[in-house]
Amino acid sequence: MRRTFTPGRWNYSQRAKKWVFVSLLKDGKRSYKYQIDAPDEFVKLHLELKRLNDLQAETIDQEENMKLFEEMKKIAHRMQNMGVDDR
Repeated sequence: MRRTFTPGRWNYSQRAKKWVFVSLLKDGKRSYKYQIDAPDEFVKLHLELKRLNDLQAETIDQEENMKLFEEMKKIAHRMQNMGVDDR
């Protein structure tokens, strides 16, 4: 079964080894934009996620740990839903 890319957000193609943004045109066809480098927003979110993960590894306070974890979940969700405005 062939995997199709989700329209309206960035996807990574393992086969092409490129990032792909799929736009739906008015006639229902798909328009594809490819780039080798990760989108800037993805890189920023990835670095923030790494920073929070490092803080979480160092903290021993359970409440602070949960706050960091919740923030990491929000960032992961934003990474999964990067769209046109995030480019």
